[in-house]
Amino acid sequence: MSFSGSVIRESHEGGLLVSFEGRAPGLYTGIRIVGGKFLGRVDSVIGPVNDAYIHIKPLAEDLILNNTIGSPVEIAPRDRRPRNDRDRNRRNKTDRNSNLKPGDWMCQKCNNHNYASKKVCNRSNCNEKKPRNNERRNERSNEPNMKPGDWICPKCKNHNYASKNFCNRSNCDVRKPGSPGENKGRRNTPARARRPDRRGDGRSNGRNTTRRQTNRQSTPRSGNGRQSNNSRNGKKFNSRR
Repeated sequence: MSFSGSVIRESHEGGLLVSFEGRAPGLYTGIRIVGGKFLGRVDSVIGPVNDAYIHIKPLAEDLILNNTIGSPVEIAPRDRRPRNDRDRNRRNKTDRNSNLKPGDWMCQKCNNHNYASKKVCNRSNCNEKKPRNNERRNERSNEPNMKPGDWICPKCKNHNYASKNFCNRSNCDVRKPGSPGENKGRRNTPARARRPDRRGDGRSNGRNTTRRQTNRQSTPRSGNGRQSNNSRNGKKFNSRR
């Protein structure tokens, strides 16, 4: 059931008491005369459940209380203040500029955020060229934010911390200028192929096999040794005879 009520009398606190039917309005809800002047806001709901009243205080300015008694009231609609487009645009611009990195630039035609590597605006149907003085402006604006040891990538103009030996931007990986390995190239350069393991080389296997064969040939078997000894003993015995 919707809210409906009427002003009964003035309260001892200087407000207005209103009897109502339906659901009680929430605290600080605006009340006005039906289709007319704004009275004030709900301060409290008093009385029994079957015969409750709402107390309106504070009241609107230049309000004559005697003229409001007996008037039907309703819940006032919320005030919809027109938004200031200028303030909203300023906030959007500041938010966009806060996300800019060194070398990034804003398109002068469509206000699109472009990365430093882009020479032309990335938005479709724009193709605006990158301004020439943009890099210097970004470097000057970001100099106060740099700490001792921080460095700017010479390729993509990205701001890197002092602890980083490579550029932190993806698909860049340029070494820090002045570092010991500056002339070695990027971080993802392929390393030299390792020398083949000698243990797994075919030469080592060949040597081992030849050694085994020579050892086998040099060491006589036990049976052959006995036969050779017997033959020698037999020759000696025959010579004695």
